[in-house]
Amino acid sequence: MKSLDVARKTLIELWREPLLLGLLLLFPVVLVAFYYVAFGQTEGGLATYLSLLVLNEDEGQTGGEMVEVLRSTEWEGEPVFDVELITDLAGAEIALRERKVALLLVIPSDFTAVLSSGVSPAELSLAGDPNSETFIFAQSFLNGLLREFVREAAGWPVEAPPISYEFLPGTGTMSDFDFGVGGIIIFGVLF
Repeated sequence: MKSLDVARKTLIELWREPLLLGLLLLFPVVLVAFYYVAFGQTEGGLATYLSLLVLNEDEGQTGGEMVEVLRSTEWEGEPVFDVELITDLAGAEIALRERKVALLLVIPSDFTAVLSSGVSPAELSLAGDPNSETFIFAQSFLNGLLREFVREAAGWPVEAPPISYEFLPGTGTMSDFDFGVGGIIIFGVLF
Protein backbone atom coordinates (compact mmCIF):
# COMPACT_ATOMS: atom_id res chain seq x y z
CA MET A 1 0.00 0.00 0.00
CA LYS A 2 2.88 2.36 0.69
CA SER A 3 4.03 2.03 -2.92
CA LEU A 4 0.59 3.12 -4.17
CA ASP A 5 0.72 6.15 -1.87
CA VAL A 6 4.17 7.07 -3.21
CA ALA A 7 2.97 6.62 -6.80
CA ARG A 8 -0.12 8.78 -6.11
CA LYS A 9 2.02 11.50 -4.49
CA THR A 10 4.47 11.44 -7.44
CA LEU A 11 1.66 11.72 -10.00
CA ILE A 12 0.15 14.69 -8.11
CA GLU A 13 3.56 16.42 -8.08
CA LEU A 14 4.00 15.80 -11.80
CA TRP A 15 0.49 17.14 -12.47
CA ARG A 16 1.25 20.33 -10.51
CA GLU A 17 4.68 20.79 -12.14
CA PRO A 18 4.39 19.89 -15.87
CA LEU A 19 7.95 21.14 -16.46
CA LEU A 20 9.18 18.33 -14.19
CA LEU A 21 7.25 15.79 -16.25
CA GLY A 22 8.75 17.20 -19.46
CA LEU A 23 12.22 17.09 -17.96
CA LEU A 24 11.67 13.53 -16.77
CA LEU A 25 10.68 12.41 -20.28
CA LEU A 26 13.11 14.56 -22.26
CA PHE A 27 16.27 14.06 -20.20
CA PRO A 28 16.86 10.36 -21.10
CA VAL A 29 16.30 11.13 -24.79
CA VAL A 30 18.87 13.94 -24.65
CA LEU A 31 21.35 11.66 -22.86
CA VAL A 32 20.99 8.93 -25.46
CA ALA A 33 21.47 11.51 -28.24
CA PHE A 34 24.56 12.86 -26.47
CA TYR A 35 25.87 9.31 -26.05
CA TYR A 36 25.39 8.68 -29.77
CA VAL A 37 27.24 11.87 -30.74
CA ALA A 38 30.08 11.08 -28.34
CA PHE A 39 30.53 7.36 -29.05
CA GLY A 40 28.30 6.20 -31.86
CA GLN A 41 29.93 7.59 -34.97
CA THR A 42 32.43 5.03 -36.18
CA GLU A 43 32.33 5.66 -39.92
CA GLY A 44 36.00 6.68 -39.93
CA GLY A 45 37.19 3.17 -39.20
CA LEU A 46 39.67 2.09 -36.59
CA ALA A 47 42.23 4.66 -37.75
CA THR A 48 40.33 7.36 -35.87
CA TYR A 49 41.24 5.54 -32.64
CA LEU A 50 44.51 3.80 -33.46
CA SER A 51 47.11 6.47 -34.16
CA LEU A 52 50.66 5.16 -34.47
CA LEU A 53 53.91 7.04 -34.42
CA VAL A 54 56.74 5.29 -36.26
CA LEU A 55 60.39 6.15 -35.77
CA ASN A 56 62.04 4.45 -38.74
CA GLU A 57 65.80 4.40 -38.15
CA ASP A 58 66.35 1.49 -40.55
CA GLU A 59 69.23 1.99 -42.97
CA GLY A 60 67.74 -0.51 -45.43
CA GLN A 61 64.46 -0.64 -47.26
CA THR A 62 62.59 -3.16 -45.09
CA GLY A 63 61.61 -0.55 -42.49
CA GLY A 64 59.98 1.59 -45.17
CA GLU A 65 58.16 -1.44 -46.54
CA MET A 66 56.86 -2.20 -43.06
CA VAL A 67 55.52 1.35 -42.71
CA GLU A 68 53.69 0.98 -46.04
CA VAL A 69 52.17 -2.32 -44.88
CA LEU A 70 50.92 -0.59 -41.72
CA ARG A 71 49.42 2.23 -43.78
CA SER A 72 47.71 -0.14 -46.19
CA THR A 73 46.25 -2.49 -43.56
CA GLU A 74 42.46 -2.37 -43.70
CA TRP A 75 39.57 -3.75 -41.67
CA GLU A 76 36.19 -3.88 -43.38
CA GLY A 77 37.42 -1.55 -46.12
CA GLU A 78 38.67 1.15 -43.73
CA PRO A 79 42.28 1.78 -42.64
CA VAL A 80 43.25 0.24 -39.30
CA PHE A 81 46.05 2.63 -38.35
CA ASP A 82 46.70 6.33 -38.72
CA VAL A 83 50.47 6.10 -39.23
CA GLU A 84 52.71 9.14 -38.78
CA LEU A 85 56.45 9.01 -39.38
CA ILE A 86 58.46 10.98 -36.85
CA THR A 87 62.06 11.96 -36.28
CA ASP A 88 61.74 13.45 -32.78
CA LEU A 89 61.60 10.85 -30.01
CA ALA A 90 60.99 13.45 -27.27
CA GLY A 91 57.87 14.79 -29.02
CA ALA A 92 56.60 11.22 -29.45
CA GLU A 93 56.98 10.51 -25.75
CA ILE A 94 54.99 13.64 -24.92
CA ALA A 95 52.21 12.57 -27.30
CA LEU A 96 52.18 9.12 -25.66
CA ARG A 97 51.92 10.60 -22.16
CA GLU A 98 49.07 12.84 -23.27
CA ARG A 99 47.39 9.82 -24.92
CA LYS A 100 47.14 11.56 -28.27
CA VAL A 101 48.50 8.41 -29.94
CA ALA A 102 48.05 4.71 -29.22
CA LEU A 103 51.69 3.66 -29.39
CA LEU A 104 55.16 4.31 -30.76
CA LEU A 105 56.89 1.77 -32.99
CA VAL A 106 60.68 2.09 -33.23
CA ILE A 107 62.39 0.32 -36.12
CA PRO A 108 66.13 -0.01 -35.31
CA SER A 109 68.85 1.07 -37.71
CA ASP A 110 70.08 -2.49 -38.36
CA PHE A 111 66.61 -3.99 -38.94
CA THR A 112 67.12 -4.87 -42.62
CA ALA A 113 70.64 -6.23 -42.03
CA VAL A 114 69.61 -8.41 -39.09
CA LEU A 115 66.52 -9.65 -40.91
CA SER A 116 68.43 -10.57 -44.07
CA SER A 117 71.24 -12.30 -42.15
CA GLY A 118 68.84 -14.66 -40.39
CA VAL A 119 71.40 -15.27 -37.63
CA SER A 120 69.57 -13.47 -34.83
CA PRO A 121 65.96 -12.36 -34.56
CA ALA A 122 65.07 -8.86 -35.69
CA GLU A 123 63.74 -6.77 -32.83
CA LEU A 124 61.20 -3.98 -32.92
CA SER A 125 60.30 -1.73 -30.02
CA LEU A 126 56.74 -0.81 -29.05
CA ALA A 127 56.29 1.97 -26.51
CA GLY A 128 53.10 3.14 -24.89
CA ASP A 129 50.96 3.12 -21.80
CA PRO A 130 49.97 -0.48 -21.00
CA ASN A 131 46.97 0.85 -19.04
CA SER A 132 45.57 2.53 -22.15
CA GLU A 133 42.87 0.63 -24.00
CA THR A 134 44.05 2.07 -27.34
CA PHE A 135 47.58 0.76 -26.68
CA ILE A 136 46.27 -2.72 -25.88
CA PHE A 137 43.99 -2.71 -28.92
CA ALA A 138 46.70 -1.44 -31.30
CA GLN A 139 49.22 -3.91 -29.91
CA SER A 140 46.81 -6.80 -30.48
CA PHE A 141 46.57 -5.85 -34.16
CA LEU A 142 50.28 -5.16 -34.52
CA ASN A 143 51.64 -8.38 -33.01
CA GLY A 144 50.29 -10.68 -35.69
CA LEU A 145 50.76 -8.16 -38.49
CA LEU A 146 54.43 -7.51 -37.68
CA ARG A 147 55.17 -11.19 -37.11
CA GLU A 148 53.71 -12.07 -40.50
CA PHE A 149 55.60 -9.23 -42.20
CA VAL A 150 58.93 -10.26 -40.65
CA ARG A 151 58.41 -13.90 -41.64
CA GLU A 152 57.68 -12.93 -45.25
CA ALA A 153 60.60 -10.48 -45.42
CA ALA A 154 63.00 -13.09 -44.03
CA GLY A 155 61.70 -15.74 -46.43
CA TRP A 156 60.54 -18.06 -43.65
CA PRO A 157 57.55 -20.30 -44.24
CA VAL A 158 54.30 -19.03 -42.82
CA GLU A 159 53.11 -21.40 -40.09
CA ALA A 160 49.38 -20.73 -40.06
CA PRO A 161 46.95 -19.71 -42.77
CA PRO A 162 45.51 -16.21 -42.57
CA ILE A 163 42.43 -15.86 -40.41
CA SER A 164 39.23 -14.22 -41.60
CA TYR A 165 36.85 -12.66 -39.09
CA GLU A 166 33.12 -12.55 -39.78
CA PHE A 167 30.42 -11.10 -37.57
CA LEU A 168 27.23 -13.01 -36.94
CA PRO A 169 24.23 -11.51 -38.72
CA GLY A 170 22.66 -8.76 -36.63
CA THR A 171 25.85 -8.03 -34.70
CA GLY A 172 28.75 -5.71 -35.31
CA THR A 173 26.64 -2.58 -35.00
CA MET A 174 25.38 -0.79 -31.94
CA SER A 175 21.86 -1.64 -30.90
CA ASP A 176 19.29 0.34 -28.95
CA PHE A 177 20.39 -1.62 -25.89
CA ASP A 178 23.99 -0.37 -26.29
CA PHE A 179 22.81 3.24 -26.33
CA GLY A 180 20.18 2.75 -23.63
CA VAL A 181 22.50 1.21 -21.03
CA GLY A 182 24.86 4.17 -21.04
CA GLY A 183 21.97 6.61 -20.78
CA ILE A 184 20.34 4.67 -17.96
CA ILE A 185 23.59 4.52 -15.99
CA ILE A 186 24.22 8.25 -16.41
CA PHE A 187 20.57 9.01 -15.62
CA GLY A 188 20.73 6.88 -12.47
CA VAL A 189 23.95 8.53 -11.32
CA LEU A 190 22.45 11.97 -11.80
CA PHE A 191 19.44 11.03 -9.70
